[in-house]
This record gives sequence, structure tokens and C-alpha cells, in this order.
Amino acid sequence: MVFNQATGQVKKTIRMVNISMYYKYFVAWLKWFPLKQIHIVDGEKFIENPVPELKKVEQFLGVSHDLTEDKFVYDAKKKFYCMRKSSNDSHTCMGSHKGRKHPAISQRALRKLTDFFRPLNVKFMKLVGQNFSWIA
Repeated sequence: MVFNQATGQVKKTIRMVNISMYYKYFVAWLKWFPLKQIHIVDGEKFIENPVPELKKVEQFLGVSHDLTEDKFVYDAKKKFYCMRKSSNDSHTCMGSHKGRKHPAISQRALRKLTDFFRPLNVKFMKLVGQNFSWIA
């Protein structure tokens, strides 16, 4: 459980909580790399339609735009886009540990997690100068 049973507070040391504190890690990375050398992919947009996000990555890297719509197929089972292996219908998708259904979470727990992450996420958004739909 991500909550301390005695206090009800979010346990910051739990791996899934700790790795989700993007601001904390990004501040550390900026000590070594200027912001202009880092590209941030909007994961929500990538899931909805990967090609525009990948075009931004290609542009950032200064490489040709080879990742086009025809190289992707939507996998209804995984509910993600996957790469086509070739021009036929077969495709390669994420492993079984990705694209899985997330466990149900109570509204109270969701609210506590949202309240915990909100200040960190707002700081992250301001730091990188980018808006994200998942920052509530």
C-alpha cells in the first residue's frame, strides 16, 4: 500500500511513488544538462496518437521523419498503438507487463494521491515550460 497506515500519508519511499516525482529527478538532471538538450514526450498524447509526438522527437534529434502513420497499428486488446513489422498486418507491441489494466482505486485514495502529487507536478510543468493534461 502506498499509504502509511498510522498517518494516512503517502509513503514517498515506495518505488512507484518515488519514480513518479518527476520534478525531483528533473531538477537533478538540469544540474548536468541544459533544458534545451532534453526533450519531454507527453505520454498521454503519445498513447492517443504516437506519430505527432514521435515527429517532435525526430525534429528535436534532427533526424529524418521516418515514423509515419503507416508504421503503426492500433491494438484493440492492449489499447495502444504498436509498430508494424512490415507492410502486412503483423505488428510488434509491448510486452505483457505493459498495457495492462490498472487496479481499481477508491476515490479517496485517488484524491490523496492527486493532492500529494499536484504541487510537485505544477513545479515540474513550470520548470519545463510545458503543459500536461494529467496535471490536475
